[in-house]
Amino acid sequence: MKTYLKNFRHQGYTLAESLAELVDNSIKAQAKNIKIYLFFNNDPFILTCDDGYGMDEDELINKALSIPKDNSEYVDSGPDDLGRFGLGLKQGTFSQCKTLTILSKKKNFNYKTYSLENEEITNLLPSCASNEIIKKKIYELKNTNHGTLILWSDLDILMKQRDASKGNFYDEAEFAKRHFKMIYHKRILNDSIKIFFQGDEDVNKIQPFDPFYSKNKNTIKLEDIEVLTDGGLITLRSWLIPSDIENENLNKSGNELQGIYFSRKDRIYDYGGWFRVDSESKQRFNITDRFNRLRILVELPVESKEDWIPSLKNRVNIPEFAKKKLLQGIKKIRDKYIVKINNEITETVK
Repeated sequence: MKTYLKNFRHQGYTLAESLAELVDNSIKAQAKNIKIYLFFNNDPFILTCDDGYGMDEDELINKALSIPKDNSEYVDSGPDDLGRFGLGLKQGTFSQCKTLTILSKKKNFNYKTYSLENEEITNLLPSCASNEIIKKKIYELKNTNHGTLILWSDLDILMKQRDASKGNFYDEAEFAKRHFKMIYHKRILNDSIKIFFQGDEDVNKIQPFDPFYSKNKNTIKLEDIEVLTDGGLITLRSWLIPSDIENENLNKSGNELQGIYFSRKDRIYDYGGWFRVDSESKQRFNITDRFNRLRILVELPVESKEDWIPSLKNRVNIPEFAKKKLLQGIKKIRDKYIVKINNEITETVK
């Protein structure tokens, strides 16, 4: 198991993407409130708390802290199951740290720790568990009906990055906030989840950011296009966003935000740019000012998610069987977009 888990150590996950794996698990567990604490002083840790349905001891050992034998064991459980193969917790965790502690309350309170150092599942809490934040959250968990705490310690990869960059690691929290307010914007707008950073007051709550400005009166909604591929039906929804948008305060900016946004079950997985959909076309889709107001939401087919997200959940690769038809659909949208832009220019001149 250690060798398998070590393979997750250098897969290119950012901290925000790793934390998103935990949020996805909380959503699957029907959590309504998810709280994240990052502590980078002495004995650093990252703690994620949720009020989902929790796990018993058997689930902790044989699901959360085990590796599925193969992908066939994973069964999609419905609209809140944002996983792929049951590996998200392990991938997200061990790309950032060496020790994972899970504390959970279902009928009873249970906890287990796994460290890459000793390769054992134990009942030993890490030294950072003496921190007042963690002690308070454990007390709250024991005195509620259900929920889960995910505690990361021995943050070796994060600490090495900090030593190399000499940066402020609380900036990583801001990066994660910007990431979450966009990728989970629909679920936050629907009030199905609340996500908090560094506290549980309203001021700590993530505010949603709709990258399509769908409620803005100056946004132009273009016609939806459905594309049938060998891997299932894909729906393309597109918007011409207002021209007066200023700094959007996301982790990408300007022209990088134009183009395709891949979504599945009300969660955006990858976004920005054209993802080489034009690789076999004479016409190239470059990132230019001309298309900086065009954003296209691509709803991924549930039937073939592994083809689109074969490895890292936050990296979408367009499969060969879909590329040609997706290209045709996007060309139609781009043509309609240009017509709308030209009409705006004409009206302005008048």
